[in-house]
Amino acid sequence: ALSPSLASFGCDAIMCAPGTYNEKGRQESTDKPCQVCTKKGAAAYFGSTDCVTVLTGPTEPPVSVPSLPDTPARQALEQVYKDCGGNEWSAKTNWMDHTVSICEWAGIRCSDGGDVVMMSFRSNNLVGTFPSKRVFENIPTLEKLVLDGNVVSFLFDGIESAANLVTLDLTHTELNSITGVEKAPVIADLYMASNNLDGTIPPQLFQMTTLTRLALAFNDLTGTVPEAISRLTNLQFLSLHDNVFTGTIPSSIGRMTNLVFLLLQANSFTGSIPTEVNFLVNLGFFSVSHQKHPDSDGLTGTMPSLATLTNLKKLDFSSNSLSGAIPADFLDRASPSSFEHMNLAKNKLTGTIPAIFAKYSAPMYDMSDNEITSIDPSLCTKEQGGAVEMYGCDAILCAPGSYNPKGRQLMDPNVCQPCGQNKFYGSTLCHDASSEPPTQAPVQTVLDLTETEILTNLFDSTRGSVWRRKDHWKQSSTSVCQWFGVRCSKNGDSSVEHISLSANNLMGTIPSEVFQLPNLKSLVLDSNNVHVDLNAIGNARKLTSLDVSSTNLKNMTGIGNAKVLKELHIKQNSLKGTFPTELFQVITLEQLDFDYNSFSGPLQHEIGKLTNLKLLTGEKNKLSGVLPEQLKTLTNLVTLRLGKNSFRGNIPDSINQMVSLAYIDFSHQKEHSGPGLSGPLPAFENLRQLRQIRLKRNALSGTIPFNFLKNVDDEVFEYADLSSNVFKGSLPSSISHLKDIYLHDNLITGVPAEFCAATRGAAYQEYGCNAFMCPPRTANAHGRQESDSISCKPCPQAAFYGTIQCPTQVALSSIDNERQILIRFFQTCGGSEWDDTSNWLESTVSICNWAGIKCKDGSVETVEAIELGANNVAGVPPPELFSLPNLKSIALYSNPLQTFSFDGIENAAKLTELILDATGIASVDGIERASNLEVLNLRFNSIKGSFPTQISQLSTLRTLTMAYNSLTGELPPFLENLSNLRTLLLSNNNFHGSLHSTNFPVSIRRLDLSDNKLTGEIPNSFLTLVPLEADLEVDLSGNLFQGSVPTDLVRFTSLNIFLKDNLISNLDPQLCRKKEWNEGDVGQYGCDGLLCPNGHYAPNGRHTSNRECRQCHVNHHVYMGSSSCEPKSSAVRRTWGFGLFTGAAAISMILSFLW
Repeated sequence: ALSPSLASFGCDAIMCAPGTYNEKGRQESTDKPCQVCTKKGAAAYFGSTDCVTVLTGPTEPPVSVPSLPDTPARQALEQVYKDCGGNEWSAKTNWMDHTVSICEWAGIRCSDGGDVVMMSFRSNNLVGTFPSKRVFENIPTLEKLVLDGNVVSFLFDGIESAANLVTLDLTHTELNSITGVEKAPVIADLYMASNNLDGTIPPQLFQMTTLTRLALAFNDLTGTVPEAISRLTNLQFLSLHDNVFTGTIPSSIGRMTNLVFLLLQANSFTGSIPTEVNFLVNLGFFSVSHQKHPDSDGLTGTMPSLATLTNLKKLDFSSNSLSGAIPADFLDRASPSSFEHMNLAKNKLTGTIPAIFAKYSAPMYDMSDNEITSIDPSLCTKEQGGAVEMYGCDAILCAPGSYNPKGRQLMDPNVCQPCGQNKFYGSTLCHDASSEPPTQAPVQTVLDLTETEILTNLFDSTRGSVWRRKDHWKQSSTSVCQWFGVRCSKNGDSSVEHISLSANNLMGTIPSEVFQLPNLKSLVLDSNNVHVDLNAIGNARKLTSLDVSSTNLKNMTGIGNAKVLKELHIKQNSLKGTFPTELFQVITLEQLDFDYNSFSGPLQHEIGKLTNLKLLTGEKNKLSGVLPEQLKTLTNLVTLRLGKNSFRGNIPDSINQMVSLAYIDFSHQKEHSGPGLSGPLPAFENLRQLRQIRLKRNALSGTIPFNFLKNVDDEVFEYADLSSNVFKGSLPSSISHLKDIYLHDNLITGVPAEFCAATRGAAYQEYGCNAFMCPPRTANAHGRQESDSISCKPCPQAAFYGTIQCPTQVALSSIDNERQILIRFFQTCGGSEWDDTSNWLESTVSICNWAGIKCKDGSVETVEAIELGANNVAGVPPPELFSLPNLKSIALYSNPLQTFSFDGIENAAKLTELILDATGIASVDGIERASNLEVLNLRFNSIKGSFPTQISQLSTLRTLTMAYNSLTGELPPFLENLSNLRTLLLSNNNFHGSLHSTNFPVSIRRLDLSDNKLTGEIPNSFLTLVPLEADLEVDLSGNLFQGSVPTDLVRFTSLNIFLKDNLISNLDPQLCRKKEWNEGDVGQYGCDGLLCPNGHYAPNGRHTSNRECRQCHVNHHVYMGSSSCEPKSSAVRRTWGFGLFTGAAAISMILSFLW
C-alpha cells in the first residue's frame, strides 16, 4: 500500500521534480509544497533544496548563482530569523536564500529603490526575543513593523535610530515594558494592546506628540490617567479599555479635539464624566462602560448632554451609577442617519425618556435596568415603525410590573413577563425578595502560613537559586513587597497582590499555598519549566488574572473554583483531550487564551455561557466539528481567533450579531487534513468595528457577497484574507473600498477596474491590476505582483485570477473523458430545459465552471460534486456518472427524475453523499454496492413496502433520511448493525408494530419516527446501546404509543424528546427533574415541559417558551401530550407524497428540510 505522503503528494513525496524545490527536497506536508523555481536553468535536478542554477559539462565544474551582497539590512533580517525561531514560522518564503533579494522574503516590502520599508509578521509563529536594536540601527528606512500575535519579547533599544518608523504594532505579544518608546522620532500609530504591561503610564509617553493612534487596551495598567495626556493633541484613536485605571477621567481630555475613538471601558474610574467631553467635536465612538464592580460604584453624577457632538456614531455609558434625568437636549445634534447605537443600561437614571429619542429607532438605544418612571408618548406611536409599531412602548422598555432578559420586547416570542415587584421601566430580572445568593463552592483547606512563608516556599520549590532575577528574595531585612516580581497593595497593609515571574527560569512545582495569598489578584508564571496544579485555585478569592502559558500545565482540574477570574492564559502547554467543561463555570472570564495546545473534539456549545469574554483565542489546536451557534451570545467579544484547527461546516450567520468584534481568525482549518469551513461567505455587514478577518485555507465557496463588510470603518479596517478557498465568479465592485483584501488561489473570473485604481497604493501605480491579482493565463507564488522581480509569469493553464502555482498539464484523455460523461448527462436528462445551464457544453470553458459542477481543490479538472438540485433535471441520469473518478457527492433533489439507476455505483469509490429527495424514485435496488456512502437522503419519494434490506449493507452510513415515503411493516432489526449511523429520519411513513424487538445503534444521535403507526409501550430497553453522555434528539410524536414514558430514560443527561399525540397516560416524576432536557424546558416547566397533562393541549404537546399548556373547554382527553382539543380518534393524520408538491411550493418545502 502507498504511504500517506505518497498517496497525497505523489512523486513529490520522494523528491521535488526538476524546476521545483523546497528546503527538504521533497514534500512532506500540504503547507510546504515543492515551489516552482522561476530562475532560468535553476533547480535542474530532482530533489533540489534551493532555487539555484547549476551547470555541468565535461570540462566545466558546477557553477551556482552567486549570493547577493551581505548588506546590514540583510544581516539584521537574518538575525530576526535566528532569534525568533524562523524554522517554525508559518510564512517564510525565500528567507535565508542568499540568491534572492530580501525584498522577496515573506513579510518584507521594499521601496522602489530597494530599501526595506515594511516588516509584517502578523500571527506568524515568531518565538523568542526580537532583535530590535539591530533592526532599527541597520534598517533606518523602516516605516512599519508589525509583530501582532507572536510570542516575542520586545525592548525599545535603538528605536531612536528608526527615523522613518511611523507604525509599530506589538499587539498580543510578550511586551512587558514600554521604557524607551518615547525616543521614537516620528511614530504615529502605536499598538500595544493585549500584553503584560502593568504599573502606571510612564509620563515620557506624553512626549510623543506625533502620535495619532495609541492602543493600550487589555493590559494591567493602574493608577490614574494624568491630565498630561492632553499633550497628545494629534491623537485620533485612544484605547485604554480593560485595564485597572482608577480615579477620575481627566478633564483635560477635552483639549484632544482630534479624537474620533475614545475607548475607556472596563476600568475602575470614579467621579463624573467631565463636561469637557462636549468639546470633542470629532468624536465618533465613545465608551466608558463597565466601571462598576463589587468595590466601586463606577462613574457617578449626571449625564453630560453631548449636544455638540455632531459626528457621534456609538456611545456606551452602561454599567455605571450615573443618576438624574436624561438631559432634554441629549445628543441634540447627532445625525440619525449615521448614528449606530447608544447603551445607557445598568445605571441609576431617573425620570422620563425624553422626546428627543424619537429620531432614533428603538433598537438603536438601550435604557434597561435604570430607574425610569415614564416614556414620552411620542416614542411609542406606530409612526416609529419597526418593533414599536408591533409592540408599542414595550419595544423601548418593559413597563413597571414586568421584565424581560433584554428589558424590552424587540421580537417574538420575547415578551415582557409579569413581575409585580419591579417598580421601574426596563427591568431585566424579576426582583424576588425571597431569592438567596448562591453559596460559595467548597475549596481546599487553608493552612495558616504567612505571606513571607508562602513566597519562600515558592522560591525553594522552583530552584530560586538559578532564577534569572531574584532581587531581595529571602532577605529577612527586606519587605516581600520589594522582592523582584512582587507588588503589594497600597492601602497600608502591604499585602501581596501581584506576582510576575515571566521567563525567569523557574523549575520544579508551584506550591499550592501560593493560592492562599489572601489578596492575590494576578499570578504570571509563563515561560518557565514548572508544573502547575490548579486544584487549590479556589482559595485565591480575589485572583482575577492567571498566566501559566508555556509551563508544564497538564490539566485544568480545579479551574471551575476560580470564581472571579477574568484573564486566563494557558497557551503553549501540553493540554489535550476534549475542551475542559470546567472552564465554562468561570463565567467572569474576559480573556481566554489557549493557543498552541492539543485540545481536540468539538468546541462545546457551553462556550456561550462565557458572556463576559472579550478575547477568545485558541489557535493551533485540534478542535473539530462545526463552529457552535452559541458563539453569538458572546456579544462583548473583541478578538476571536480559532485558526489552525479542523473546524468544518458553515460559518454561523449569527457571528454577524457579535457587533464588538474587531479581530476574526478562522483560517487554516485544513491544518489536520480536515475539509475546512465550507458554504457561503457571510456578509458580516453589522461588524462595523472589524479591523482584521482571516479566512484563508478553507473550502468556502460561492460568490463574494455584494455587501461584504459594507459598514466597516475604512480608517480603522486593516485587511481581509480570503485566499485559498473556492470562491468563484466576478468580484462585486461594491467591496473595492476594502484596500487590503486578499483573494488569490480561488476561482475568481472577473475583477472590476475599481480594484486596480492607482489610489490603492504605489504597487498599483506601478503594476496596475497585477498588483491586485495575476490575471488568467499567468501565475506566481503570491498570486499578485509586488515588485519587478515578483512578476506574473505566463501560465496557459491558469484559468483564474490569482493563481499561485502553474497547474500541471493533465492528459487530455482524462479531462475529455469527464467532459464527455457530463455531456451525456446533459443530453440524457433534458439539459436544454434546465433552469441553470451556465457554461454547459462551452468547449472553451473548464467543466469546473459549468453550473452545478464542483471540482477538486487544486489545478486539475476533475469533478468532485454534482449539485443540480431544483434545476428541472428530468429522465434517468446515465450510470456513467459513477465513472467520474473523484466524485464525492451527487445532489439532484427536487427534480422530476423518472427513476434513478444505481447500476455501476460500485465504480464510484469516493462517493460519500447521495441526495435524491423529492425525485419520484420508487426503488433503491443496487444501492448496496455503494461501498463508502455516508449520507443518503431519500425523502418525499414513492418508495413502498417494507424497509429496503439493501440498506443493511451500507456499513459506512452516517445519515439516512427516508421520511415522507410509503414504507410499511415493522422496523428492521438490522438497524442496530449500522454502527456509524448518527441520524435516522423515518417520519410520515406507515410503519407499525412495537419497538420491543428494535435496537438502534450505539452511534445514533438523532432519531425521528414521528407520524407513523407504531404501537405498544415504549420499552425500557429503548436506546439501551446509546452512551449516557450522548446529546440526543428523539421524535416519537403522532404514533399510538401507550402507557408510561420509560423511567430508564432518566439515565440520559442531554435529551430532547418529543411525544405529542400518542396514547400516553403516565409520566414518572423522576423524568420531570431532568432540567437539561428539551432545551431546558423541563427545568423551567417541570412535567409540562415533557407532556401537557390530560385535559390540556399545546401545539407541541408540551409547554415551551412561547406556548403553554392550556385547558380544553370540553375534556375529550384521557391522554397526555395533546396538540389540540380534538379527540385522538378523530384527528386527521397528515399524509405527504411527492404528488402534493410541485413547482416553487415543492422546492420551498423540500429545501426547508434538506440541510
